[in-house]
Amino acid sequence: MNIVVANSCSDYAAAIFRYGNVPIVDFNNDDRIDVIVANANSNYVSILLEYGDGSFRNQILYSTGSYPYGVALSDFNHDKRLDIVVVNWRDNSMSVVLGYGNGIFANEI
Repeated sequence: MNIVVANSCSDYAAAIFRYGNVPIVDFNNDDRIDVIVANANSNYVSILLEYGDGSFRNQILYSTGSYPYGVALSDFNHDKRLDIVVVNWRDNSMSVVLGYGNGIFANEI
């Protein structure tokens, strides 16, 4: 995700901040777009489930390793449900969080 800062003239300033990726997917099979975000400074990933009106429920936090940066989604255990893998920069590790298919995930393994 890139963040571009606008100046007071509504033009875009040159400052761009880069923050890894932000996968957008339907985690709970309700045909609404949900979001996952790596929270590097808190050692968590956040799942935000959409209400359907463009707003999101309160974040659900899942513990990761130190300084999570990259997030990828796949069905890692072949149960037909999305799982999360997180690359943790500071401790040079990966965390896997298995999904239940309803927007809820197990603790990190």
